[in-house]
Amino acid sequence: MNSEAPEVLVARQPIFDRQDKLVGYELLYRAALSDTAAVGADHVTMSSTTLINGVLSIGFDRLIGRARAWVNLPAKLLLEQQWRVLDRARCMIEILETVPATPETLAACRALRDAGYEMALDDFVAGDEYEPYVAMAQVVKLDVLGQTPDTLRPMIARLRKHRGLRLLAERVETRDELAAWRAAGFDYFQGYVFSRPEIVADRDIPPRLAGIVTLMNRLSDPSVSDRQLEEAFQTDPALALRLLRIANSAAMGVGGVSSIRQAIQLVGRGMLHRWLALLLAASAPRASDVDAERLLSAVERARMCELFATAAHRTGEASTLFLTGLLSALDAVLGVSMEMLMERVNVADEVKAALLRREGPLAPFVVLAESCQLATWDEAATLATALGVEGSLPGVTNAAAEWGRRALLGS
Repeated sequence: MNSEAPEVLVARQPIFDRQDKLVGYELLYRAALSDTAAVGADHVTMSSTTLINGVLSIGFDRLIGRARAWVNLPAKLLLEQQWRVLDRARCMIEILETVPATPETLAACRALRDAGYEMALDDFVAGDEYEPYVAMAQVVKLDVLGQTPDTLRPMIARLRKHRGLRLLAERVETRDELAAWRAAGFDYFQGYVFSRPEIVADRDIPPRLAGIVTLMNRLSDPSVSDRQLEEAFQTDPALALRLLRIANSAAMGVGGVSSIRQAIQLVGRGMLHRWLALLLAASAPRASDVDAERLLSAVERARMCELFATAAHRTGEASTLFLTGLLSALDAVLGVSMEMLMERVNVADEVKAALLRREGPLAPFVVLAESCQLATWDEAATLATALGVEGSLPGVTNAAAEWGRRALLGS
């Protein structure tokens, strides 16, 4: 049985200033480790996948460290204001050259700028209709491959009329070219002279498309309660894990999350709907099955922990125990250590203690659920007696198994 979740990929290429100081990484779509260019998908899918993989699967801390992410945005995602899911302090939004200069796209760029985001124009080409874009941008990127400072001199002079605008020379391939573009007055540089795009890989569980659509519909319905949203996340470990990562990026220093419901409230429905829209666009072309039995085991264990909490008259901890039980099995699904999993999600200290050291008030419930799944009944009976739930042992295990199959497999 394969113990590893599918691989997720993002390529990154560094950008440097005139003093060779790293100022950021452009994030690029890759479908396979062997790819040397973005192929096989449309601009929306590529940008959505890069955002999902970069932020929610691999994570910015690992992908770019303290540098800034330069993120490509096609017209559709610009108009939908999907840039709002990103931290404006950590991201430069690149408007693709395929985005037309229309009243709608210009209004979207103004909204982006008014919200405090900085904007770069990718592969900029001449044209009076693009002048309003230039007036709003902080950076203009020019493809200098096959060009010389003399051939681009009129363009450089035109752009330099905009006060404070920085110019980036991309596709710089040699040290001589780099020296020439520095002498021409460019501020930033990107290309093979520094580094080819480097692919960063990780593993993640692909969400079910039906689960994404269901959640998007529920989020759009004001009559749906947070508890109902929590139940929807409980049935899809992949979405629950992504929710935790979204909450981590939204929390920005807030203490660790202790339940799925808390994560929903922290992120907010509007932001969560945006992330799910990106996830839908990123997942649709490549939806695939993963180790179904391991996922089923994770959901069953989470449900057992929740039901045992109720049986022990500790209903206030039921949601936290569901989350703890779910995470306790996801390291095996992902093929990573629990320590690595805990680095990806910021959960409450008592949840970490139970998962990493089997310590604290939550740990006995997790160990009990594990013992039931492993059919080590003597150990399970001892733990159940200590927790005061010995009479619930058969009923909880059967109920969790039925709930898990119904929730995950629809059977």
